[in-house]
Amino acid sequence: MQEESDFVKFLKFEKMVAPILLQVLFWITLAANIIFSILLMANGGGNVLLGLLLLIFGSLAIRVFYEMAVLFFRMNESLTEIEMNTHSSRQGHTPPPASRPWTPPPQPRAQAQLYRPATPQAPAQGPTSYTPPQRPAQPPQPIPSQGPTQPSAGASKRCKFCGSVVGADVLFCTNCGKRLE
Repeated sequence: MQEESDFVKFLKFEKMVAPILLQVLFWITLAANIIFSILLMANGGGNVLLGLLLLIFGSLAIRVFYEMAVLFFRMNESLTEIEMNTHSSRQGHTPPPASRPWTPPPQPRAQAQLYRPATPQAPAQGPTSYTPPQRPAQPPQPIPSQGPTQPSAGASKRCKFCGSVVGADVLFCTNCGKRLE
């Protein structure tokens, strides 16, 4: 397979234009910073120190900003190069990793033994045959009733489940907790 031209890569968005534009913008911004700093120092007075600081730290800040912006494009180029090298070394063996579905790694069988009961039982058929020990079922405990309660003031209604008297604006019985209609 022959190498594609830069123009074809440009049309396919495989070659990025933004890093070149960022470099041009860096030089324009740096030149503007230097000119502005020199003009600030030329005015005299307390502006000389300010102009000198702007010349040094402004230029440094501009460089760091544009380096961070270009960094993303460099990472993309490096990842593309890694992908190309990976494809060329695997040619004819397996499909690229992105086209295979992800499957979780198999769990080791030794982990299943952690959940076996401590009491002796018949030998297990496999890691999926474990059943937890049965606990005796206990009937739900009723809420202790203090008898029908009286609302503090105003209109009232009666719970149809336990017979307690509750306020007219109450949605749940204060004795049994059931929803009132």
